[in-house]
Amino acid sequence: MRTDVRANLRIHALLAFLAGGLSLVLLLASVVPPPGDPAQPLAWEAGHRSAYALVAALALTWSVLSVPFAITLGAMIEDADASLVTAARFLTAGGILLLGTGVFLGFAALLALGAAGPAPDPAVVAHHARFWAQMRYLLTDPGLMAWGVGLLLYGGLLWRSGALPRSVVAICLAGGVAGVLTLAVFETSILALVQLVAFAVLGLGAGVSLLRESRGTAGAPR
Repeated sequence: MRTDVRANLRIHALLAFLAGGLSLVLLLASVVPPPGDPAQPLAWEAGHRSAYALVAALALTWSVLSVPFAITLGAMIEDADASLVTAARFLTAGGILLLGTGVFLGFAALLALGAAGPAPDPAVVAHHARFWAQMRYLLTDPGLMAWGVGLLLYGGLLWRSGALPRSVVAICLAGGVAGVLTLAVFETSILALVQLVAFAVLGLGAGVSLLRESRGTAGAPR
């Protein structure tokens, strides 16, 4: 672990716990039943407007507040290729922001259609609603893939460095594989849940390791 990280262990631990905890909250919020009639997303939205708004806001909040951990995680890795660490940071942070933005826009579009009120031609509105119901998933694919490659890079670097327990790193690698398979496997939502689990474990695992390190540093003789 780099010297500058050792001087701010508790801050780094807080960022890790924040990212891991928010990932768990978003994971729980994402496990909701699909619409009873996929052809009528506006009817579903009208009955679950508060839930839609909550998930949209939570996804955006998670993405923004998880970026600091996605960047500072690289500082835990000693004697690693700086270019690989930079790539892992860029892909992980960028993928998280893309994913959060995609989820937010997908839900926000349906909320906006519902809030616009009756239209002269309900069939056109229904068509737009069905379009955005499908587009919501397509908007997440770039973020999931970039995030997945970032997790793979971080997983490989962490495995070699031994900065975190191998069990935590193995779950991180599994999340990376899930992200890379986004376009190859149709069940994008399941892959996203796997990545959220992996990132939550990574954040909480890093937070615990950093907190233990800070306590050891505080108890060491000066």
